[in-house]
Amino acid sequence: MRKSLLILAILFTYSNVQSQEPKLSLNALGGYVFNDNFSTPDYYGTLKGGFQWQVGLEAGLKNFYGIELYYVRQDGTANINAPLISKETDVAMNYVMLGGKRYSYLGSDKLMAWGGLSLGAAFGHNKSSDDDFTKFAWGARCGLKAKPNSQSAVAFLFQVQLLSAVQAGSGGFYFGTTGSGVGYSTYSTIYQFGLSGGIAIRMK
Repeated sequence: MRKSLLILAILFTYSNVQSQEPKLSLNALGGYVFNDNFSTPDYYGTLKGGFQWQVGLEAGLKNFYGIELYYVRQDGTANINAPLISKETDVAMNYVMLGGKRYSYLGSDKLMAWGGLSLGAAFGHNKSSDDDFTKFAWGARCGLKAKPNSQSAVAFLFQVQLLSAVQAGSGGFYFGTTGSGVGYSTYSTIYQFGLSGGIAIRMK
């Protein structure tokens, strides 16, 4: 009787493991992030849209759940408008995020929908004046994961993502105070909405 129960327990555990998503995968995506208009009591501007890429390492926690540590990067430009100032500057937006995921099958084990929330940090750099900032960031995302077959080590990803750098834009970050004759202590909140696609490669 004990042997039978042990065999059943082993089979049950094995079947659960087999039904899980891969324990570890490398995700890589690239796509487009749209313009973001921001404003403060002192100035307003636009963080222009452009190419955005990201890489992440995802671990499966249990059936249909996962957690991912990922990095997002955009090199672009920002327009700044304030009293006596109107200029464009080159900027870089970086995010380091930790997010949870919840998966759900769509008709078969080859197609899954997913969504989740993330927390982390935003790192901005003004390439024209060498000003930087580091701020708290949060994100929300959802998408699809499709496999050619259920045993494939490679899956295709589609993602809709919103990233927000809270109190992310000071005057120093966008156009710098050195040589401009103007300094601002106000801030703005950035919301970056983007669409991307890529692949997930099973590592374990």
